[in-house]
This record gives sequence, C-alpha cells and structure tokens, in this order.
Amino acid sequence: MMREDVIAQWVKIISRYPDNSFFFIARNYLGHITTPFHKPEIIERLTSFFLAPAIQEKIFSLLDDDDNMLISAVMLMDSPSKEDIQKFFSDRLSYVELHKKLVNLEERLIFVPSPNDMRNHISVNPLFHDELHRKAVAFYPLLGENPQHASVSVPDRPFIDGEFLKAFFNLMASGRIPHGNPLPQVDSTVYAKIFPAWEPDRLTRALRLLLASAGNTRIFTLHADKHVMIDKSRMTEILSLAPLHSFCLILAWMLSEKLAFSPDNIQSIQQSVNDFLSTAQKLVPLYKESLPKLITLCLHANGLDRHRIDPAVFQDILEISGAVVVDGNLVHMSAHVRTLLSQQELQQEPMPHGSRLIIDSDGILSYNNPSPAKAHDMVSLIADVRSIDTYVHYEMTRGSFRRARDMGISLENMLQGIEDAVGEGTVPRFLRERLTAWEHLYGEARIYDGITLACSERLSRIIEHVPALGIHIHTRISNNIYLMRRDTEPQWRKILEDAGADMMPASIGSSGMYKKTHATSTIGENHLRWNFTLPPRQNYLLCNVPLQSTYTHQDSSFLNSISATAKKMDLRGDALQEMESRITNKLVLVESQLVRDRLYSGILSASGFDYQGKLNLCKSAVGDASMVLELHLGGDTEDIMVVQAMEVIDATKKNAMLKAKIMPDGQERIIPISSIFRVRRERFSLF
Repeated sequence: MMREDVIAQWVKIISRYPDNSFFFIARNYLGHITTPFHKPEIIERLTSFFLAPAIQEKIFSLLDDDDNMLISAVMLMDSPSKEDIQKFFSDRLSYVELHKKLVNLEERLIFVPSPNDMRNHISVNPLFHDELHRKAVAFYPLLGENPQHASVSVPDRPFIDGEFLKAFFNLMASGRIPHGNPLPQVDSTVYAKIFPAWEPDRLTRALRLLLASAGNTRIFTLHADKHVMIDKSRMTEILSLAPLHSFCLILAWMLSEKLAFSPDNIQSIQQSVNDFLSTAQKLVPLYKESLPKLITLCLHANGLDRHRIDPAVFQDILEISGAVVVDGNLVHMSAHVRTLLSQQELQQEPMPHGSRLIIDSDGILSYNNPSPAKAHDMVSLIADVRSIDTYVHYEMTRGSFRRARDMGISLENMLQGIEDAVGEGTVPRFLRERLTAWEHLYGEARIYDGITLACSERLSRIIEHVPALGIHIHTRISNNIYLMRRDTEPQWRKILEDAGADMMPASIGSSGMYKKTHATSTIGENHLRWNFTLPPRQNYLLCNVPLQSTYTHQDSSFLNSISATAKKMDLRGDALQEMESRITNKLVLVESQLVRDRLYSGILSASGFDYQGKLNLCKSAVGDASMVLELHLGGDTEDIMVVQAMEVIDATKKNAMLKAKIMPDGQERIIPISSIFRVRRERFSLF
C-alpha cells in the first residue's frame, strides 16, 4: 500500500502544474473533462488512476533502454537540472534527441518537477520512485559496460598514503619544503631520493597540491622567524584515522584548495571522494571517457552540483594521488586503494606485518612499508625523513631532536616511543646516551616568547595574589617584572582590569609607539576547517545500485494491440496523426484512453510544399513559452534544431522570416521559412 506522505507529495506536485499542462494530462489519461469541473476531484481521479497496480505494471513494462538510462541519471544525480542532464549526455545524445526523450517522460508522468524547484529541476514521480529505484536504476546504462577484453593486471604505482603524509609533514616542519605566498616552486629532483618510487612529474604535482592545501589541515604554525611548528595532537589525530578515511581526507584537502569551497561543503567533498572510490571499485576497469560521468554522479549525490565543478579537476587529483591508474583508454583502481576498500568492507584492521623498528649505529631508524604500527608515528615526529620506499628510513639528528622538544615531546616520551616501536628490544645504549647529551644541551637555555610586563609594587601585589593569572605568566624575571603569555593577552588583561587595574596601556614597540604584536600565525588560519574525524557514510543514492537494469525489454505486443484498436476508430488527418503519436509515445495505457477528443489544437507538423502550414505553425508558437518548434532545414547538412519562436517577420508575404532562439544556447537567428523543409510543434516542457 502506498504511503500517505508519498501520495501527499504527488498531489502537491501535480496541483502546481500550469493549467494548460494539467488539463493536457487529465484529458490524455482520464478522457473527456466536463465543465464545470473541480480541480481537486480531477487530481483525485488521476491519483487513483496511477495508483492502480495494472496501470503501474503497464508503465513499467513500456520502459526501454533509453528510458532506463535517463531514469538512472535523474535518480542518481538527485533531481538534477535539465542543463545538468544535457551536459551529462552531450557525448551521446544531441539536444534535439534528448529534448524529445525528456518531454516524453514528462508526458508519461515518470518525470515530474522537483518539489524544491518546479521549473528547472527534474525528479522521479514519487508514486513510482521506489519501484524504479529497485528495477530501473543501474550504472551500465550511464557509464557503459566494462571492457570485456581488459587485462586484469593493474599497473602498480605509489599513492599518497599515511607514510607519504607523515613524510610531507616532516619535510614541512624541518623546512625542507619551502612555503610562502605565492607558493614557491617545488623541484622534484630534490625529493627524488626521498620518494624514489614516484615519477618526477607526478611527485612535483602531488607536493605542490599538498603544500597549497596545508593550511586546511590546521596542523602547522608559522613563527615570526619563518620556522614551522607542528600541532602534534592534531597530526596524531589525523594519522590515527582508518587508512581509507585518511586517504579520503587527503583528497578532500586537495580538492577544497583547488576549488575554493566554503566550510559548509568540505564534509561533502570528503563524502564524494569516498563515494567515488567505493563505487568505482565494482565498475573498474572502465573506459576513460566514463570516468568524468562517474565523478559527476558522486558530486551530484552529495549536493555539490550547484558549484559547477569541472570533473577534470577531480580526475586530475585522483590520478596525482594514485587512487586511479589510467592505462591507455582504460581506468583501473589502484591496487593499494582496493586493499583499503576491502579492509573497510570487511571491517578489518591492517595486518601488523613488518612493524618492528630497526636502529642502525649511525642513528638511522628503519621499518617496512607499509606498516600499520602506530608506534612508528613517533618516529616521524622526532627524526628527519630520508626515504620512503619498500623500507622507510628516518635519521635522528640534532635538528630533529630540537624540533621534537619544541613540540613538547619530552626525552622520556621519545625513548618510550622508540622502545615501543622496536618491539621486544630496548633503545640501544649509544642512542640513549646521544639523546641524553642533546637533552642537556637543550636545557642550557630557555627562550620565552611573550610580553614583558613591568609594573608598580601595588600592581605586582595584585598579580601575586590573583590565582587566575598563574597560567598566563611564563616566569617572574625580577621584582615587579613578569613575562606574560602573548597568546592569552586579552584574557590576562581582562583579569587585571576586573582586579582594579583598569588603566593598563597597550604594548610599547621598539619605536616607542604603542602597538599590538603578533609573533605567530597558523598557516591557513583563514582557510577551511571541519570535523575530519567524522567517517564518510554509506550514500543511499549510490550504494547497492546494480550494474544492469532488470527492465530490459518493452512490451511491444501491447503497443501493437492498442494500435489495431485505434485503427478501427476511422480517424482521419490531424486526428489520426495525433492518435498515432500518442500511442508511439506510450501515452496510452488502457483502451479507455482512445477517445476522439483532440489534445492539441491545430496541426502538429507541416512539411514540403505546404508553405502556409509551416507559416501557421511558426505563428502559433510565437510568444508561447510552453511550446517549441523542431525545424528540419533542407540541404546537404539536413540540420535539425529546436527553437523558441520570437517573431514572424513579413508574415503576409511569401518570403516570411522566423526570428527564433536556438536551443539550448539561446542564440538568436533569423531563418527564411521557405528554407525550412519540415516544422513540428512540440511541447517545451510540462512544467
């Protein structure tokens, strides 16, 4: 039994149709409409008609391959605009062909206007939605079937995994990747030794994309002296994500920077990446020309269609990151990503193979790649990366030790982290002694970044006796002189003001002028930030969609039977032409629809030497936004176009001209009616 909310949605949609479209539908399916009429009663009759199981069965039995293709597009793209549909099928259908098919599905009430946009967006009739989603929606009608001759072997290439990301963070923190605005050039030859498995060009593009999107991670802080600090807790949070989740996040960073999205859309980008990978897994290998279509479906399914994203940008990042491998005319899924998808599907943790850390006498720390051991994350924080290949190599240096201590990693934490990564062994004595010596050197000085507060004895007593100020004081330099935290200046000023020191001056700069000072800034602090710990969900639009539709053959026997019945009505001329058109276009579902009443006024087409008929059709379409003309121009080219008639010039003469807008671009053109071989009047849309 149909749900009441579905019926209510249908009633709301049909009641908002323009009158001429509404009564065309009513007369076609219900027959003669007597006057006076009551519109709600007609809607009730239409609802009962389309809810009848026999009628629905007949509608579904008449679906052909093109119907399935368009239904799949509209449902998977989640109520797209007509322009979106045209763009999606531009390589397969001309505008004239697509227009006919869309209007036909509107007349059959399979397509109705989207409840949120009654003019420009298409959705599937809610009365048929569930059945069509089960049996008509499929990927192959939209993307084409898999290449049957394709080799199962996939060219292997590295991808941006967790180890690559850790190495990138390490290079940023150590200053070995330059940063700034505008972005500096990245010379791949400098990093070829670190990433030997990567092709130089792809490596350069990957590093530049990551560098451009580094601000979106909110991991890095740029200090006044231009050195970079890492937010250890935020980095650890990112690296602790599931591998597939982390990979989707990386691609989302890159896409968000490339496409300049607002924060509200970032989660949708990550979801689109996840949808693409999960869907492509069961479709690959596929032809290269199908890849932009699959990307488009994923973007629409997540509400990103309104941003007019070029799928080529998405595709470029997929290739750079190593998610897909383009081999000639075929697209394969990376073997690495397939593994991540399988682990997610089976809810498996990565196998802990090769996770033992090896320490050489020269301070080189090595382990197998890939390694899921979380203990190795500490290595990337306390050492400098040397190479990422079959084995991962880091080196403990004085600079890396100092950087780790600046991040707040204590010597004890370093030693414990190394010991955890080594496994059953312990930290070698030489390394422990070396780190202990560096710790002694590091502790010989303390450098504070803060604001010097020199005050009176009265104010000093206030500072000493207000407990809330304790966390804002770096140290007491001498009597009445304190080093205050710069990052919490507004807070400690407010505390002092509340304690009675309401005449506190601004800071005095080196020039003697009062001014505010800022020592640090977060790279990308004005960029995007979102809850990246939220894992991508399973998209209801794309999950469980079969490869092939179960509606594969239309019921031609019914059309033959209904045509034979119509011939017995002894119709002539335009009435016969209209009846044949209704049957061919599958607008007749039961014999009771075979009535003599005309649905259209006047002739539908004129051709050849019928100059007056062509002229009358052109004149009848002028100013009617609901009608268009299909023009067949004679000559060698046999051009066919759909136009909106604007004006007939010199209509009383034999050389009358039609001024029209050519669809879909709206370009104006003046066409001699005598040069038109055939004119057919058609509906532009029912809504």
